[in-house]
Amino acid sequence: MPQEVAPAHRHTASAFRFMLEGDGGGYTSVDGGRSMMQPGDFVLTPSWTFHDHGNLGNEPTIWMDGLDNPFIDMMGVTFTEE
Repeated sequence: MPQEVAPAHRHTASAFRFMLEGDGGGYTSVDGGRSMMQPGDFVLTPSWTFHDHGNLGNEPTIWMDGLDNPFIDMMGVTFTEE
């Protein structure tokens, strides 16, 4: 939603984010570097990097997130830090 932010965190799972809809206010920050996202953008977040994401725009933003949790869980190396 507009002005919504997921605070910075990191985890052992790698992540991806695929932007579906929005007015250009959606972003992902990785290790302090912010990337603004447009519909069609695909962003990768490497394992164990601090990142946050949110919507600075005035319209709802829709993206799809994914993690490689099945592999990380199988290896027994799941960690998260806020």
